[in-house]
Amino acid sequence: MSPDLEKAARLVDDGAAFAAVKGDDKIVSHTSGVSFLYSLAAERGSLSGYCAADKIVGAAAAYLMARAGVSEVYARVLSVKAAGVLSRYAIPADGLISAESIVNRSGTGECPMEEAVSGVCDADRAYAAIGERLKRQTK
Repeated sequence: MSPDLEKAARLVDDGAAFAAVKGDDKIVSHTSGVSFLYSLAAERGSLSGYCAADKIVGAAAAYLMARAGVSEVYARVLSVKAAGVLSRYAIPADGLISAESIVNRSGTGECPMEEAVSGVCDADRAYAAIGERLKRQTK
């Protein structure tokens, strides 16, 4: 684990939902879910060279991180699908717990963002699918 990823992981272990670190630059969110990561990707475009840590990384978050160009990922919970996505984009990932899938907040089924990217094979298409799902959720 690189020093930047260790810093990002520590921020998540200390209560952040998401953290990205590149040297002295830190981006931190306490908002759970992919909406912050989606907004960050939309606003900044690139997180090239940043190491990212998140409490839960499913395929949707993995596609967003890949599209943004993060260098390395740490997750407390890393889904099998997310590990596959990150591997496809040659992004090293370390997860504390491996999960078969990510469930929704009520625990009644799969996370809606995971559903949005099921069958998607590329980060740009995943980004579009996540954006559409987020729009529908806010209506």
